[in-house]
Amino acid sequence: MTTAAGIATTTVSTTQQAPLGFRLTEPAASGGDATADLGEKEWVYILADEALAVGDVVVINTADWANPWHGIQGNGGESRAEVLGVAGHIIASGSFGFVQCRGYALYVKGDGSVAQGEDVVPHTAGLCDTFADGEEEQVIGLALAADAANLAGTGHSVPVFAAMINCGV
Repeated sequence: MTTAAGIATTTVSTTQQAPLGFRLTEPAASGGDATADLGEKEWVYILADEALAVGDVVVINTADWANPWHGIQGNGGESRAEVLGVAGHIIASGSFGFVQCRGYALYVKGDGSVAQGEDVVPHTAGLCDTFADGEEEQVIGLALAADAANLAGTGHSVPVFAAMINCGV
C-alpha cells in the first residue's frame, strides 16, 4: 500500500516523506491467499527516537510531549491512547516510517505467556502481556494466536503472535 506521493507503508527514511501523524488506510483484500479477508489496516507515520524491531509496541516518547509522533518501545503501563502502534518492519533510530495502529497485525512481540483469545497490554521492552484486572485503559488488542518462537527476519529473539490491534486516539 502506498500514499498518493508513492510512499509505502514499509518505506523507512532518514528524511521526512510525509507529515508526522499522517494516517494511511490499507484496504481489505479478498481472494485465495494468506493476506485475504483480514480487513483494513491503518498505519500512522512517526519518527523513531530509538531503534524499533518488527512487532515492537511503539509509544509516544514521553520525554518530549510537544512532539507526540516521536516513538519509542513501550515500557509497560501506557494507556491505549499513548500507544502509537506496532512496528510492522524494522525502523532505525532517527528514521521516519509507518507503524500499524489498527487491524490485523501479523507480528506482535509477546512476553512468552500470551494465549490465544486474550486481551493484550503494553509490557516492557516493546513487548505485550496479557490483560490483568485494573489495566482496562491499556488494552491494545486481542491475541489471535499464542505467542510462539521468534521468526527469522523480525529483528528480535522473543516470541511473537498475530493480533487484532486498536491503538492510539
